[in-house]
Amino acid sequence: MFDVDLRVAIVLTAQLLIAGCDEADAPMLDAGVIEQATQARLVRWVGVIEDTDVKVAAVLGKGQARLYFCGGAATYLTTTHWFDLAFTDEHLEYSDDTWRIHAHLTAGGVLGEVERTGDSLRMFNAQPFERATIAGLYEGKAACGRLGLIVTQATARDEPTAQGACVGSAGEPTIQAIPITPIALEDGKVAVRTPGDEDEISLLQAATLEPL
Repeated sequence: MFDVDLRVAIVLTAQLLIAGCDEADAPMLDAGVIEQATQARLVRWVGVIEDTDVKVAAVLGKGQARLYFCGGAATYLTTTHWFDLAFTDEHLEYSDDTWRIHAHLTAGGVLGEVERTGDSLRMFNAQPFERATIAGLYEGKAACGRLGLIVTQATARDEPTAQGACVGSAGEPTIQAIPITPIALEDGKVAVRTPGDEDEISLLQAATLEPL
């Protein structure tokens, strides 16, 4: 029933995406995006876990996927995590003692289910965004570890928002990453206040398939 229910949800989500966007505001998405994700070209998506303050971003290409889940102020310590996964046949799978991920690549993005210890099974999605925006996944390094920042921006006319955290060498989140506002690109990078030293600024670059 899991795969059947998920495929039904994929179809419904795709229909809602089509119905909810007019031609002018529709995200820029080339035909054959799933095929592109198996080749050298990078595909970038952002989204959320349903009924939570957790954002998710995905970078895909060459049959590899990087997923980054990042919680808000109240949850970043328990819900922030990086995943580096291989995928085949449009499927993403991961399971350990605390996380389970089952997802599909679709023309509308990544759609799947995530389950964490102590929480119920939840749907998540990461969708394409307008190329004119600065939305996407950004990362960098600081004394605290690896900085990750998910920037969301519906259209170029909207004010971007961001959510991020620093993850230490043991893979555990340690502190939030607070962006400098107004959020903007500086030579293709986003500025954040360096966690642990608010007088210092860290510049985060667009994430690629290779972790920093």
